[in-house]
Amino acid sequence: MKIKRVLLSLCLSPIFLYGQDIQSPDGLLKVILKSESEKTTYVVTYKNKTMLEESPLGLESTIGDFSTGLTFLSESKKQIEENYYLPNGKTSRIHYLANELTVSYLNKSKDTLQVLFRVSNNDIALAYRLASPKQTHCTIKRELTGFNFPAHTTTFITPQAPSGEGWMKTKPSYEEEYTNEEPIGTPSKYRLGYTFPALFHLGNTGWVLLSETGVTSR
Repeated sequence: MKIKRVLLSLCLSPIFLYGQDIQSPDGLLKVILKSESEKTTYVVTYKNKTMLEESPLGLESTIGDFSTGLTFLSESKKQIEENYYLPNGKTSRIHYLANELTVSYLNKSKDTLQVLFRVSNNDIALAYRLASPKQTHCTIKRELTGFNFPAHTTTFITPQAPSGEGWMKTKPSYEEEYTNEEPIGTPSKYRLGYTFPALFHLGNTGWVLLSETGVTSR
């Protein structure tokens, strides 16, 4: 866990130059974006309890750096409502309702980063969009997105296995053994980090499941 030294900045001047927020339709789940000259972060609360402390946003790409020095451009909000059916699963008829926030930033090269948060009563989806008048192709070099859980959090997560090891040198071929209420911040078994999905226990505050899905570019 990173300990952010902000006391001096607080004494000298206000940290946040601008901020936005979006909440679930029932008003219980909330995302707050905070921005200053060198970083953009977000906080997640549920029933006014902190689920994610100030966590970083941004990425570095072949178009440019969208991790620092971003300038706020605009924001928009809309409601999402969808009805669809699933052929398998416990529920066949799905009524999906969420609120969506899109915040646009300019980097130092005047290219655009859009950060999208879609918040339903049960979950949060995060996505990035890049736009550049100079380039039509983009490669992501590094993603800065982070999940800064409270210090008392414990984990149920699986470590990333090293490549070319294990039976017939097939790793990583499947999940490794999961941690069991391991303190947050514990280095992974192979020192290569952890993989999705990842389950976090925040004590009496509740549970958070992280996963990656619907990864596309268009």
